[in-house]
Amino acid sequence: MQVVKKRYYMNQNLLYKIDKAVKQKNNPEEIAKICREYLLKFPKNLRVINILNNLKLEKEEIFSKSIIELNDYIQTNQLQKAYDLGIELLKNNDNNSNLFTIIGDILKKSNHFLEALDYYIKAFQNDNDYERVNSKLYNFLMTTNASEYLQQWAKGFEVLLSNKKDLGHSKLNLISNKGINYFKLNPFFKKLSKYSSNDFSNSFLSELKDKKELSIIKTSIEEISRNKLFLLCIEECQVSDIDTEKLLTFIRKFILLNINDVKFTDKIYNLIESLALNSFFNDYIFYITEEETILVNSIESNIKIDKEKITAEVITKILILGMYKNLSNSAFIKNLRNNRLSTKYFNYTFYNPLKEKQFVKSVKKFGDIKNCVSFKVKKQYESFPYPQWIYSDTYKQKTNLKNYINSLGLKVYSDEIYSNNNKSFLIAGCGTGKEAYEYNELLTDVSITAVDLSEKSLGYAIRKCNEYDQNNINFLNGDILNLEKINKNFDIIISNGVIHHMENPNKGFEILNKCLNKNGLLKLSLYSKKARKDLFKFQEKAKLENNDTHERLRNYRYNIIANKNFHKEPIQNWGDFYNTSTFKDLVLHEQEHSYTILQIKDMLDNFNLKFCGFQNIKGLHSKFIQEFRSSQNLYNLDYWQEFEEKYPDTFSRMYQFWCQKI
Repeated sequence: MQVVKKRYYMNQNLLYKIDKAVKQKNNPEEIAKICREYLLKFPKNLRVINILNNLKLEKEEIFSKSIIELNDYIQTNQLQKAYDLGIELLKNNDNNSNLFTIIGDILKKSNHFLEALDYYIKAFQNDNDYERVNSKLYNFLMTTNASEYLQQWAKGFEVLLSNKKDLGHSKLNLISNKGINYFKLNPFFKKLSKYSSNDFSNSFLSELKDKKELSIIKTSIEEISRNKLFLLCIEECQVSDIDTEKLLTFIRKFILLNINDVKFTDKIYNLIESLALNSFFNDYIFYITEEETILVNSIESNIKIDKEKITAEVITKILILGMYKNLSNSAFIKNLRNNRLSTKYFNYTFYNPLKEKQFVKSVKKFGDIKNCVSFKVKKQYESFPYPQWIYSDTYKQKTNLKNYINSLGLKVYSDEIYSNNNKSFLIAGCGTGKEAYEYNELLTDVSITAVDLSEKSLGYAIRKCNEYDQNNINFLNGDILNLEKINKNFDIIISNGVIHHMENPNKGFEILNKCLNKNGLLKLSLYSKKARKDLFKFQEKAKLENNDTHERLRNYRYNIIANKNFHKEPIQNWGDFYNTSTFKDLVLHEQEHSYTILQIKDMLDNFNLKFCGFQNIKGLHSKFIQEFRSSQNLYNLDYWQEFEEKYPDTFSRMYQFWCQKI
């Protein structure tokens, strides 16, 4: 989902607070505090400057003048003067996070990157509200690269990743992978990479007898296990880097082969747990050799749980098994309950799946799933739920539908869509519920119904929404082909990555259109034939080899990586390549259609729908306007077709577009 223009809403929210405080005749110091916060973000608002000066507090008048002066110095690139004034202002405002970020910006602009990072970290530690502060630290780390491993730089990643919920799903995966790439500068990563860089079999480990070499490996693994950044990057995040994946499979096998070295495994317990969590969240995508499979099966068959006396050694062995396989149905996990395993690991791998099974029982159905392709797709997502998400992409500033649509840069042909105070909102193909939660969290004037084929996915969705105390979404189980049986039409319908997996997408489109109210908005996401052209050869081969189980998919993926030309393959840049469920979706979906822009145009014309625009992701609209030197044809699909011809990777994820029923 495209993020609302947060700076605009932050501006409006702070102005509202100021006006309310003035109207209620609050304490002048309280009004001054809000005005100072505002001016640090928007320094040239004369109305706020006048409010501050009219408080007749001497230091506030000096502050407002200084902020204008500070902004002028920055604008005219007088960075030393700006820095000196910022430090002076900080003396009387030493707890003002926005002032810390301004000084950080000045230092960054002056190429004093370590010092800038220090101020961004100070801002975060003083106030870790992402919307106002964390974005500076996040953007700095995402756009600035270090040439060597420094603990001060690592600390920037650590403070962000210690507040994963505020980052949200998308930013968490991006910053954790940037953190992983930074950690590759760590000397112990480099030492271990010498052993893990060849392939995933690590066959030499079984024959490794050199005590000195064994000691070097153990010491390096122990050092990595004490590194907070490394553990934070891997435990709940998807590693999308082949070099790091090779390192993790090497470490995993080394731990397995040394499972009886209790002194060693005790020292790296945190690393073992983090690896077990990482394996759970990547759906056990890492390659497993036959030797490892035999060892894992042997260990599992020999584990005995004595409820009266559960040793630390047994718990460690269970976690080592958890690095290789899902233990949610294992008898010893059920017997353990939460008696020694960490709450985090126990909840993710056992308790949550159990709750999801219970939630599924309460889901209402609409119609039987009779279509053959629909049934196959349902079966796929029962075995490979998609996507797994832990944290939502949060939206702390709520808004209404009109403001949200305006923030996306869409062309709406009739404002009648906004007339209803409680708009009916359908997510057709909600999967595991991430979109349903986020729209419900963001929009104040909608009532959401979310439907999906997969009961397992819906169980996940309901469990996650319950975690966030969202119990007002109406989740239903059924096929889009049966939507009319709900006996309800909707003002807004969202169907992302769904109808291109139907036997007849046009039929799905027709049904969605029938369920859409007049003047209603429909958002669709469809695969681009041009952007996915590099995947077709992998999809064809996957079908020929019948890679339909976890193990076969994992081995097929290993064969892709083992190919000598893999480093040239664009598939390694797809995030979906690094998780079994998403890899299945990428190369071996039960049904997949892809489109061109001209086909989309024909579809919209056939159903008399007006094109409102593509979702403005990663500055897409600006690139289009720059290419044609005009915004005049932003809603003309013929021009977009020309644009994609020139830039075929534009819609690498999907075409995400809105249309309106007039």
